[in-house]
Formats: sequence, structure tokens, C-alpha cells
Amino acid sequence: MNKLLNSLIICTIFLGISKPAKAMPIQFFGEDLDANMGANSSFVPNGNAVDAQNDFLSRLSDINTADFESSTLGVSTHRLSFAGSTGTIEGILRSNRGSYVSNGSSGAFPTSGSQLWGSGSRFSIEFETPIVALGFFVQDIEVNPLSLQLDLVGGGTKDILIPSTVRAPNGGLTYFGFIDKDQPFTRVTFLEPTRGDGYGFDDITVAEQVQSVPEPSTILGTFMALGFGALLKKKGAKKDN
Repeated sequence: MNKLLNSLIICTIFLGISKPAKAMPIQFFGEDLDANMGANSSFVPNGNAVDAQNDFLSRLSDINTADFESSTLGVSTHRLSFAGSTGTIEGILRSNRGSYVSNGSSGAFPTSGSQLWGSGSRFSIEFETPIVALGFFVQDIEVNPLSLQLDLVGGGTKDILIPSTVRAPNGGLTYFGFIDKDQPFTRVTFLEPTRGDGYGFDDITVAEQVQSVPEPSTILGTFMALGFGALLKKKGAKKDN
């Protein structure tokens, strides 16, 4: 009994002085592919992509989303306002030729409203404040998966490959999101597709903060404390007898 009690005390002390564990990045992914979708495909309201979006949004402290409903058709560079319940995150979208606001195209469609961002080339979004979470709908990934490049606050870049199915039928719908509290970024670049391929984007969500999730060390420490209390209670009961 004494040996077990001593072990619990040592482990509790170790957890108290150890450095906090880094939070692991979390990704959210869902896609809806149907060979019958084709050029006239439309939003799938109850599919895998929406399930991934709901899971992603449930982890955010505030949901800041930008669509393209107030954007001028044909514009290729403009400001984005990611409006949330506690404030607005501002960003600037910059693009090369081949990316612009549209009503949709063959295989690409709005996921809300009537306008989307159509892209056949590289584009980026620069944020005025550091971001730790990003999620969006993307349509019509057919030939090659989409890649993201993040400009990190501490310097350097980080690349993320979206695990889409390729080759995929025309008109597929994908949702991708990620959370990385330990590597905030101020710009994301959507790397250009291959020639002859293009994507549609809509309902882009960003966040400066996410819901706090207990670290593994915190959870273990809680169990240690409960075990320690149970032992003391048991020991006290024996003395009373």
C-alpha cells in the first residue's frame, strides 16, 4: 500500500513540473463523389462534406465565415470579412489570372447563396491577425489533390496536402478543415491546380481560438488525483475500524 501511495505521489509531482504537451494538429475531411453529378452537380446538404464541416465548427470558440455573396462578379483581388458573433477577422484575397468570383462553372457550385470563388490558378488570403484554424468547401477536385501552404507566425512555411480522391468524377464536393494551436499563421496560399483543371471554393471559416481540449498530461493527472484520494479514504476507513 505504501509503495503504491509513494508511486502516485511521485507521478503527480512529475506531472506538475513537466512541460505542457504540444497540442496535435487535427484535420477534418469529408467528400461526396457521385459519377452521376457531372457538370450540373449541386450542394449535398446531408453528406460527408457537411458532416466534416459540422465537426470542425463544433471545435471553434467563435465561427468566423466569409462567403462571396457581397463580392463583385469577376473580381480577382478584394477584401474578405470573416464575420463572427464576437467580432470580425479581416483578410485580403490576392490571386493570379484565372481566379475570380463567379456564379459557378462546370462541376463547381456555391454551397450557400449564389456566388463562389472559382480558381484555375494560385491564390492566397492574408489575415490581419494570426489564425489557428481554417476550413472550407471546395468543389470539382478531379485530377490532382489541392495543397495549402501556410506562412507561420514564427517564420517559415508549412505545407498541407488535402487527401482527396483522384481521379474523381466531375462535380465532387469536399470539405477540409484543420486546427493547429501551436503553429498560428498569417497567410494561406492555395497552390494552383494543373493546367486544364480548376476548383470552386465557398464558405471559408477561420478562427483565432478553438475550444480548449484537456491535454493528455492533464487527464492523467486527474486520474492520479482520484486514485490518491481513494487510497487516503481507504486508509482512513481502516484506522476507524
